[in-house]
Amino acid sequence: MVLKILKTLNEAQTRWFVAREAMLLGRGGVAAICRLTGVSKPTVIKGMKELKTLPELGLGERIRRPGGRSQETGGQESWYRTSTAGDDG
Repeated sequence: MVLKILKTLNEAQTRWFVAREAMLLGRGGVAAICRLTGVSKPTVIKGMKELKTLPELGLGERIRRPGGRSQETGGQESWYRTSTAGDDG
């Protein structure tokens, strides 16, 4: 179940989630979470520090830019309207 959740999270969210789970487990929690998830110990510890020190966790930070066609290009319909194919004039 935990591994399914981790697949849907970005890097920061994964770090915070595994850190929270490790803190809930108490003593030995970091080692247990590392074995269960494959996340490294330094990553879990970094997440724990972030959870303890950050006043508010920013969810708007993206690692990668969103892909896809820009809305300004108009796509194929725009090309079709400006095409002169078949124009005898």
